[in-house]
Amino acid sequence: MSFNGRDELIDSSIDYFEKYTHKFINNIQSYYKNEGKALTRETLESYQELYSMLLIKKFDIEVGKKISNSKDFDKACFFEFLLITYIDFSKYVENNNLDTTLLIYLANALNRYIAIFFKFPLNEQQNNQTNVFSNSNYGFFIQESFIDTFKKMKSIGEKLEFLNLYNGVPVRTFGEILQVDNNSIVVKLDLMQILAMKEEENAYIVQNQYLKKNIKANILWCNIANCTVCLNDFENQMHMYALKRMYPRVHPNEFTKITLTHDDGRSISGKLFDISEGGIGVVSTEDIGFKKGDILKSHIKLHIPNSNENVELDLNFKLVVLIVYQNAYRYCLEILPNQKDSIKIKEFAVKRVEETLIELKNQLELYKRD
Repeated sequence: MSFNGRDELIDSSIDYFEKYTHKFINNIQSYYKNEGKALTRETLESYQELYSMLLIKKFDIEVGKKISNSKDFDKACFFEFLLITYIDFSKYVENNNLDTTLLIYLANALNRYIAIFFKFPLNEQQNNQTNVFSNSNYGFFIQESFIDTFKKMKSIGEKLEFLNLYNGVPVRTFGEILQVDNNSIVVKLDLMQILAMKEEENAYIVQNQYLKKNIKANILWCNIANCTVCLNDFENQMHMYALKRMYPRVHPNEFTKITLTHDDGRSISGKLFDISEGGIGVVSTEDIGFKKGDILKSHIKLHIPNSNENVELDLNFKLVVLIVYQNAYRYCLEILPNQKDSIKIKEFAVKRVEETLIELKNQLELYKRD
């Protein structure tokens, strides 16, 4: 079955959905047992086949419709447990710090199921503005479209708060909504925020009393002269990690090789991706089974910004999470406390933040002169 993000969802999570088949079928069986209904082997296989076609293998609409129209097939029951599948997958994504866009893709799958089997009117424009179903603390509900919310905020003069990272340094300001169209908005912003948006190639809007979740938006165009941007393709972001950071996380000032070594002798090689007062990020092509909470040793060579000082550090880190990152692996590590060399990490991170802000201010001056 075709839906936006199907290939990405299946490529990244097919193992999860294959393993989840067992739980899905157990849920169906428990439902029939609790309701005192008979569940034939043929009907059970129909549920499994339709689930597999939806999330694992090629979907045939005609076969799907034939299955769903069979005498003992309960559409409402099937969809109810697809919603539970969504909830369980949401927890899986959150617990493993995966890209929350995967949840949007799965919601798209549920929307397509509704459109095919329940004849629910769903068009391209609706799909871009909002999902029919959205997860909340209270279950599933039909939510107001982004555009309707922005119209409401504009009418009462409420501003949007933006948060972007410029080379890892947070830039956070408010913007005034100037115009709301059918699927886009125009916002007046501080130039520094626009430059940070251009750096990340997306805009990130912080949730408030009107927005139930943080939002990611595409930049359709920007006008540096009058500090306006046009945004579209709005998506809910379950997590905005920039909000959770205790310290700015900046990129190193030069390519830095790094090795992470476990007490049992296993090690991986990679490059330093980012660094903060509290930890580092390492990107590698290797995954040898390090687990969350593992203590890893590393020898790091750094060139302190704005000086000729080169330092070599021996530090211990705790692995916080391992993320699949652009066909590689990103190790997010927390510096263990009370280490002598950790003061140099702090010095490096602080100076890199200062260096990055100077770079941003220099860019601002260039744009203003133009």
